[in-house]
Amino acid sequence: MEKKGWLFTIEGGEAGGKSTQINMLEKKLLDKGYSVLRSREPGGVDVSEKIRQCLLQPEEDSKFSYADKINAIYVGVRADVDEITSSFLLSALSNQHLFEKSNPDRKNELTRLSELYLFMGARRPFYSRLILPYISKSDKHVAICDRSVDSSRCYQGFGYNPSDSTFINLIDELNTLATFGTQIDLTFLLDLAPEVGLSKTTTTEFGKKDRIEQKPLEYHVNIRNGYLQTAREQPHRIKIIPYQSGNPNLMHQQIMRHVNKRL
Repeated sequence: MEKKGWLFTIEGGEAGGKSTQINMLEKKLLDKGYSVLRSREPGGVDVSEKIRQCLLQPEEDSKFSYADKINAIYVGVRADVDEITSSFLLSALSNQHLFEKSNPDRKNELTRLSELYLFMGARRPFYSRLILPYISKSDKHVAICDRSVDSSRCYQGFGYNPSDSTFINLIDELNTLATFGTQIDLTFLLDLAPEVGLSKTTTTEFGKKDRIEQKPLEYHVNIRNGYLQTAREQPHRIKIIPYQSGNPNLMHQQIMRHVNKRL
């Protein structure tokens, strides 16, 4: 499918105001006569929403097995996904199974590699079934996504080990495969100190902080640094929008300056 429309992503750490800015951006684009699709990663389509639950939902039972959860997802969707998505899920399952076999008392720990492959398994159908069909319609179609490829780079890459460039390069390659090489037109990085964001985090989706929000502060500091490094490497695409407490309109104005220039 030929990309005719536009793809904008909103990135950043926890509680940086992504939903607020997406709402404001969507309204402004609609006022300008554009058709707008808004969605989130992981999620957006049925397969990806199932994977989202596995990745983010906190578990009450300390004896559950992630390998069992991944296997249940794979069995349920394998007839409905392409070979590459299936390979992502099988890679996650295989890695998790080997980990749990070697560490039977740690079945409730999702490995870094299994987590990465699950995100990729959610991303590919998200792009093939939702994003690409939409932005192939016309140059008046805009897709706005709450998180995408940069989240994997920063959360699964920099967050766990900021010096592991080999793993981060692997994430970049997998992202290309998962997105069919789709180029994002603009990414807005809503930047704030992680200790501030974590203190503001709400618990609307699962009734408590999700699995990633519960990780230690150092992890989230690494994520922010990863975002800033990625923005320095790709300034043509990634625009840093400093968080303004109590002033989302100022952030929106900064975003719209970039959007208007690009459109």
